[in-house]
Amino acid sequence: MKNKLNICITILFIFVMLPYFNSSGEDTNNNNQRDIRATEYSIEIYSDEDFTQFSFPGDGSRTNPFIISGYNFSDSILGAIHITNTSKFVEIRDNHLENLYNGIFISKAESGTVTILNNFVSYCPIGVVLNEVDDVDVFHNRFVFCGSYSVLIDQAHSSTVWNNSFEKSEDYAIYISSGSIGNLVYHNDFIDNTLENDEANSQAKDDGRENLWCYEALEDGNYWKDLGDNEVYYIDGIAEAIDYNPHPGPVIIEHEYKGGGLPFSFPSLIIAIISLVTIRVIHKKNRKQSERSRRKK
Repeated sequence: MKNKLNICITILFIFVMLPYFNSSGEDTNNNNQRDIRATEYSIEIYSDEDFTQFSFPGDGSRTNPFIISGYNFSDSILGAIHITNTSKFVEIRDNHLENLYNGIFISKAESGTVTILNNFVSYCPIGVVLNEVDDVDVFHNRFVFCGSYSVLIDQAHSSTVWNNSFEKSEDYAIYISSGSIGNLVYHNDFIDNTLENDEANSQAKDDGRENLWCYEALEDGNYWKDLGDNEVYYIDGIAEAIDYNPHPGPVIIEHEYKGGGLPFSFPSLIIAIISLVTIRVIHKKNRKQSERSRRKK
């Protein structure tokens, strides 16, 4: 009986810990993840021809875009990914960008060709820069402890920033500069930003024109942790922008990204450990009862 119990416990332990052994600090669904730590290295693309220097999946078409995925950039004095003057379609996804000059910089790419999704960006002065570019989709990303802005929209138009988590930026989580028109920001979480900006009255700033901070047709705005008892959220900047439909609670229940890290949740590990301990306790209790029964006989 004891041997069978030990076998069961061993199997359960292996089942619980196997994802950790397989991960090696990487996402198990992304086996081609690459660590980029050399300070001189970054992905720099200044024309469509530059895409051929890399072995990105895809051909740059609308239906088969280039995929920049699985990179783990960290500790670089340069930005991680720089794309400018291109017309090819590209998705920047599932990357881990940490402690860099800039995370992702997009400038003068053809309208509607760039998508930025499911990246984890932390400890970068600016997480994402959209400069003189139109119709960029930025979604499902997580930004933590960015030095200045998590997202800077500079002379950029008609881009959509949705379903992202912005946490603990030193300055505004999103800054929309003057000359930026018609951008949409909705269904995001803004949590404890402007840590070093004592003059800020909101977690974002809008100096542009005709930018929207809620999806009016869906009545879907953003979650602002500092909303308080207000029914709307006033945003700093000369645009005098307002989120008319702020969420009363976070919109993102569990943020998923594929940029590395443990594939097994900490609560699940605690539950598994408690289960192992419980099995041991029950076994000891049953063994004592069996011994008492034998002594009575």
